[in-house]
Amino acid sequence: MFVQVRAVTVALIIQKLGTTFVVEEKFEYIKQIGHGAYGVVCSAYDHKSKTKVAIKKVPKAFEDLIDAKRIVREIKLLSMH
Repeated sequence: MFVQVRAVTVALIIQKLGTTFVVEEKFEYIKQIGHGAYGVVCSAYDHKSKTKVAIKKVPKAFEDLIDAKRIVREIKLLSMH
């Protein structure tokens, strides 16, 4: 299974607590909801789908093979929901 990542054409830059998120303009930042060894998670409102979403930023996600596999596994699990 491959995870498709699409390019962000229209971007909104959200900079909170030292972390910069570059996301589509349809998202409105709500708050940071967590951080850990792999990255920072923020809550946002998707104006297009009218839902609350979580956005996770993982810096240097694919520099280490084991970490990259874990991140891809997490994306796959979240995509099934």
